[in-house]
Amino acid sequence: MSKIFNAFTIDLVVKGCTDSTSSNHNSDATLDDGSCFEGELKECIEGRLFSTTLFDADIQSSTKALKAYIMYQSFVQSIVEDNKVKMEMYKDKLVDLCNCKTC
Repeated sequence: MSKIFNAFTIDLVVKGCTDSTSSNHNSDATLDDGSCFEGELKECIEGRLFSTTLFDADIQSSTKALKAYIMYQSFVQSIVEDNKVKMEMYKDKLVDLCNCKTC
């Protein structure tokens, strides 16, 4: 009694940012998941987070940094959840925070 096996191919899908100009480009990604993060936005968020030190911390600058941190972490979590609605919502909030001079 002989058994016959048919060959098959499994293509693994790696989700991530496929835009090579994005600051979080994933060269292993085969499917764009909408998580691409513009370089200017990344620089803005990093600026907010790293501009506050213990020496010059005040409530306003600490609040700005905390808002940016919360929105960024929420954006990252929405990527993990693969929730496109939340990704767009948090990305929009990050853009608003970066464009707001009085926030």
